[in-house]
Amino acid sequence: MIILSFYLPFLTNLLLLYHLPMSPGYLINSFRCLFQSGYRNFSYRNFSYRIIFLSIHFFILGSSAQAQFIRIPLPSKEQRLNFSGTDLDGNLWSSSNQLGKAVVLNFWATWCAPCLIELPTLQTLAQISDPDLVSVISVNVRQLKPQVQRFVSVTALELPIILDSKGEIAKSFNIRIYPTTILIDSQGLAKWKIEGDVDWTSQQANSWIQALNNPKFRR
Repeated sequence: MIILSFYLPFLTNLLLLYHLPMSPGYLINSFRCLFQSGYRNFSYRNFSYRIIFLSIHFFILGSSAQAQFIRIPLPSKEQRLNFSGTDLDGNLWSSSNQLGKAVVLNFWATWCAPCLIELPTLQTLAQISDPDLVSVISVNVRQLKPQVQRFVSVTALELPIILDSKGEIAKSFNIRIYPTTILIDSQGLAKWKIEGDVDWTSQQANSWIQALNNPKFRR
């Protein structure tokens, strides 16, 4: 009965899929996050956590149906803001070592429900993009490393995650809403701030990113 209680919300929310305008990429990565990490480390506890995690996705999607965001052009005085931080694996990520690429810099937290909806689409974006042209980097704000590591182990998230435990990077970009994404062009200039969750597998998002690598088509 306990296991069934975990399955029922999940199965119920699956019925919402027939009414939701979501991309195939979102679904593939949602299920991939649910089942990935292999049978070697299988446990009913972790599997149940993943069922709950994915159920949250569909529950929120069922109530909101579409991503809600505001796209804000950044003034010239804010375009040269830099970032630098270390990810969970100890790798350094910074504005300077990403020059020549479009950068999708996403600020999020594990307690943020819209962030949980958006993250699978960011992961899909990273997988389908040319790594020589586009970098998708996530910044976890004001959470401890063990908290983020537990989240990654449950969701199988593969994006690089910069730890901004003191919120210093978020403060430098004046981040007030989660999720928020900063779009940085190939010259290292921060062009857009997007507040709210976005389907990063959509054609609209793709056009934004292409414009970052090709100033002639920037809008």
